[in-house]
Amino acid sequence: MLTLKIKPFDVLFFGSGKPFNIGSVVHSTFPPMPHTIAGAISAKFKYELKIDSSMIIKRIFGPFLFRAKNNKTETPEIFFPKPANILEEKKTTQHCQDNKSEQEINDYTLCCKPYPRNNFKLLDSTNTNLTNELSSFPILFGKYKAELSEGFISSAGLAKWLQGEVPPKREIIFSKDQNKIFEFDSRLGIKQDFDSGTVAEEDALYRINFLQLANDWESDWELITFVEFDFENSELTKSGLENENDVLEFLNSGIKVLKLGGEMRVANFTVGTENFANYFSRLELLLNFQVGDYVQILLLSPGIFDGFVPRNLGVEVISMATNGYSNVGIIKDKFYNKTMQKALKPGTVIFAKVIDESKLKNINLNPSTGENGFIGSNLMITGRFSYETIPHN
Repeated sequence: MLTLKIKPFDVLFFGSGKPFNIGSVVHSTFPPMPHTIAGAISAKFKYELKIDSSMIIKRIFGPFLFRAKNNKTETPEIFFPKPANILEEKKTTQHCQDNKSEQEINDYTLCCKPYPRNNFKLLDSTNTNLTNELSSFPILFGKYKAELSEGFISSAGLAKWLQGEVPPKREIIFSKDQNKIFEFDSRLGIKQDFDSGTVAEEDALYRINFLQLANDWESDWELITFVEFDFENSELTKSGLENENDVLEFLNSGIKVLKLGGEMRVANFTVGTENFANYFSRLELLLNFQVGDYVQILLLSPGIFDGFVPRNLGVEVISMATNGYSNVGIIKDKFYNKTMQKALKPGTVIFAKVIDESKLKNINLNPSTGENGFIGSNLMITGRFSYETIPHN
């Protein structure tokens, strides 16, 4: 398996799949979808080797945030989507600070989880519009002002979360702090008539908020992707690429650039070798479970399932925490017809009880190979949580 660390030269724009209207303001999503990166990699093979590269990638993991350095340590680190049950505090309350040191206050994290229904007195999920497929919902106890938010969690923070612990705040980048990772660059666009080289129509203006990764004395951010190529694909073998070393040599030769996102912006890349599962195994993040264990499953990439509640995971779903859906689209043919799907956002957490440990093990760190139309989606990792009675304080 190869790793590509991608560093953009310029601003980037990644569409969300929402309809684009002239006169509107469009924001880039981040990080890009797995199939977007897979398409950029495949395009390099297509145009340099003159082959049909549409099926050369077997599996893709990521992209994830990669911090090559920071002002505190030179140790590189991968950041993953923040679990949605870790909440962002609107305002630090006095209740949070009681009997806590300054370090404890700075590291205090709000984390919600579901509790058994028979423990509820004031709250009962049967009196809500909760789907019948869920028996509970995550609850945060205490005098806090908190909200759902997107963000990122370090490898060290994810390790604690997978063990059922609450990771310290220093291991999390909340949405309000994402300017440490990237900033938006607002630009004006004009719809053109390419035959005449002039404006296509009156009022054909739009504004795009591109993004640019931070790169300064404090942090140096990149994107990292793990790619597994399909060497049973005849298009690779007829080009003389029969194994991983051949592909590595090809990618290391010539100009190391990819064209990414809207307007085909240029990004540099470096390539190496590391297995994605080995990365988690090395950090002791791969856990074993048995029938009857309670688990929390984290989506590391967009989740595309038949319904709102994922099925056939080897678990009985109890509850979920999510930041909602995103629209994902992919061009499916040469006529630029697009397939659209609703996807659960990365960071979605599924709380469940194991009913088939072999099936659960099979879906762990095993993303879609494209059978649902979106390669790299449905990448999940499983941790443990305690399904216990409600706290009394």
